[in-house]
Amino acid sequence: MCSSCNSSKNNQFTKSDVDELIRIEESGEQVISWYSQAIWDAIKHTIKNDADAKFASSVMAKCHQNVLNILSIIYKKTGRDFLIMNFRFLSQAQPESILR
Repeated sequence: MCSSCNSSKNNQFTKSDVDELIRIEESGEQVISWYSQAIWDAIKHTIKNDADAKFASSVMAKCHQNVLNILSIIYKKTGRDFLIMNFRFLSQAQPESILR
């Protein structure tokens, strides 16, 4: 789905989206961010309708917000070096753009 299409539905999953993510995941692709993987694994097969999918979206969005807040706190307290040593993906990005 294109970025503007996803934004227009307020970044919420539908049951169809979940089914498509599961299908893609079963082909070997990673479809969920590392910080949401445990939540996704726990709930993906329990989603039976759009209401369940919307709830799952809100749980995963809250997880995303919490992770960004935690990374921001770590950055403010320890600086960039700690994050780079422990989260290698950040070494390719500018933390200021990630941790706003």
